[in-house]
Amino acid sequence: MNHNRIGNNMGNAKAPYNFVPLNDKVLPNSAKSTFDSFDDLSGFIDLNMEAISPIFVRGTLTENDVKDNKTENEGHYKPANYKYKIPGSSIRGMLRTLYEIVTYSKMSFIDDYSLYFRSFADRSIELRDEYTRKMMGEFRGAYKPLVLAGYLVKNGKDYKIIKAESYHRVEEELVIKKKVFCERMSSSNSSQKNKNYVKEIKKTPYVKVFFKADPPTSHQHTQTKLYYSKINDISLTYNNGLKEGYIVLSGWIPSRRIGKHMHWVIGERTKDEYPVNKDLIENYKKDINRDSINLLESPDTPWGKPCFFILDANNNVQAFGHTGLFRLIYDNSIGKLRPSSHINDRTDMAEALFGKVSKNNTIAGRVYFEDAVATKVEEDIQRSPKILSSPKPNSFQLYLTQNPSEIRRNRANFEGIKNYNSKDAQLAGNKLYWHRDHENNSEKWYEEDSIRLEKYKTQYTKIKALKAGTQFVGRIRFENLNKFELGALLTIIDLPEGCYHKLGMAKALGLGSTYIVPSLTIIDRKERYMEFKSLGFKSEGIDSYKKDFNAVLDFFLKLETNSIWDIPRLKELKAMLDFQNKPNNSETRYMEIQRPDNRENEYRNRTILKKPSELTK
Repeated sequence: MNHNRIGNNMGNAKAPYNFVPLNDKVLPNSAKSTFDSFDDLSGFIDLNMEAISPIFVRGTLTENDVKDNKTENEGHYKPANYKYKIPGSSIRGMLRTLYEIVTYSKMSFIDDYSLYFRSFADRSIELRDEYTRKMMGEFRGAYKPLVLAGYLVKNGKDYKIIKAESYHRVEEELVIKKKVFCERMSSSNSSQKNKNYVKEIKKTPYVKVFFKADPPTSHQHTQTKLYYSKINDISLTYNNGLKEGYIVLSGWIPSRRIGKHMHWVIGERTKDEYPVNKDLIENYKKDINRDSINLLESPDTPWGKPCFFILDANNNVQAFGHTGLFRLIYDNSIGKLRPSSHINDRTDMAEALFGKVSKNNTIAGRVYFEDAVATKVEEDIQRSPKILSSPKPNSFQLYLTQNPSEIRRNRANFEGIKNYNSKDAQLAGNKLYWHRDHENNSEKWYEEDSIRLEKYKTQYTKIKALKAGTQFVGRIRFENLNKFELGALLTIIDLPEGCYHKLGMAKALGLGSTYIVPSLTIIDRKERYMEFKSLGFKSEGIDSYKKDFNAVLDFFLKLETNSIWDIPRLKELKAMLDFQNKPNNSETRYMEIQRPDNRENEYRNRTILKKPSELTK
């Protein structure tokens, strides 16, 4: 075999986002989260903000919008038609993430569920082997599916699967000849799927049939042998000697020959029943990448919904799906791939400051965010931005930490790419979006091409962003913070020179780059309540507080640095925030299944992301 270490020579993935690595250790919280006394620091931080790129936070619906049945407002946030604003909640969310990173807190806000996968020809050898091991066995020199067939039945809120006596395969040609189903899976030239077929199976994913099948045996396919029972007669009406069941109609898959040419048929029910765990049902609902039939939403039959399933060692339903080669669930959930120090209920610095709600411990937050009101504004013209991709954590080569030195080429495939079932798999970290260049491009730098817009205009939204140069003023109030807590908060607001924040929507297109200058006011409570004419407001510098936090972090990490930005992990954060040295736009675009200059699917090679610091100029 040809095994070549990839190292730096494998192609590099492109994405408008990247990750700040997770911390293995969590900084213990030593703050007093109390409102019983005011021994520590209280006051406010005024924020002077300027949009460096166009910025957009979608507005609320007006009364006329509601009357017109609109679901979204195209304009920037402007409550009660008063002034343009950035909601305090948006500022809070952005700073909460940064505070979590710099204070070495836990990754707390995570949608913890298990993902699904299916892999026939994936270039990741480990993923392909994992799927084959769970779904296929060998029998008499041929591959035999390990799945069972049955019928998914809902009883109240609970689900169960009633096992079928058998399942079979049937040639599409026989199905067409017997007029069981009139549409073919592929188009006439066999190079792409038949749109009419796809439309019909969404309405009717299975059909009641009567059939006769041969005993199971080995069948030679293009490159391998498969062991199954093949149907030799099928009909929509009963004839003597035929068994009853359901034909399962599924999507077409292309290949070098004619592509997929067989359907599945499930036989009659037995008395064997298997309950389906509620967590498995919830994970199935969250499989947003499924492009096949959703069994929970598909039509019912008198026997239930025809399906296939596999059992674990304890005879519990481990996974189920529409066909005999369905999507499998990973053993590890997303949240399980955090370091162990992140999976507990102990309060960290971020939770102590921003608040926390849990079964055993609820803490009120001590920071309060006001809306940032625009003081200098110019509204952009109405545009239709490019359609953005939703997060795709199934792209494990991007969302998990990868080591290029461990990845090797094996002919056209790759070994060593970690997936969610890999023993030492870990989440890549906190996801942030790159700044993007727009000054040297036309005004339509984030707008969709007019030709595509006209062709698919019903798929696009419309927005009116605020132009670069728009200015806002906001305020953060705080109660009872110790010096290093305040220092940590000021550290993530007062960024190093050339570094900016990201706010609002369409960050992947480069919108929302924002420059923030803070000014600190401390309330002297003794003076405030002893002097009749004094509010006790005292303006203070911020550097001493930032140094206090730097000292705490150095002590925790056993380092000695002039700035937290010298710490290797936080260098990656700085690289993501650095506007002046940001990567070229060509490095921070979404990859595509097919680009005009390259017919290769950019996702197929499972290329991995470089570290943020390796991409900055």
